[in-house]
Amino acid sequence: MTSSLPDLFDLMRNTILQTASTRIDASPFTPAYLFAWASKVYPLHDDDCKCHQGYENCFTVTKGKMAVLFGFLTTLHHDGNTVTFWQLEELFEAHLLEEWDRAMLMDACRYLYLTACFPQAFWQAMLRFVSPESEPHTIHQPLTPTELYGCHLH
Repeated sequence: MTSSLPDLFDLMRNTILQTASTRIDASPFTPAYLFAWASKVYPLHDDDCKCHQGYENCFTVTKGKMAVLFGFLTTLHHDGNTVTFWQLEELFEAHLLEEWDRAMLMDACRYLYLTACFPQAFWQAMLRFVSPESEPHTIHQPLTPTELYGCHLH
């Protein structure tokens, strides 16, 4: 019996998430890397770990999508500009060729937040019109074990 790439991806995903089954800080992986696997976001900024290599297209938010988002946000940041999450969502859902939805965009931004690739002020500006009751509010929250445990069940 041979395993397909998606089956191997699921096995790797569950194995990585199991490393944080007792505590996130007990895992050899960073919270950003754990979140990436839990939410199926390609871990664009985790080149030190090789576990995701070969699975680039198995992630819901692929390497290509992450590169586009990171490039866009990097340009904004370097130019001293900001965008609200709602503007980002409108732009990515309406104008880009690759398919995005709110959940994918939130997870991708959350991964980038957890990597600390942009300063806090950047994220505060992006989330300035996001109410605590809305979904995107979780982008700038610390990672919790509940997020990991719930994610690897599906």
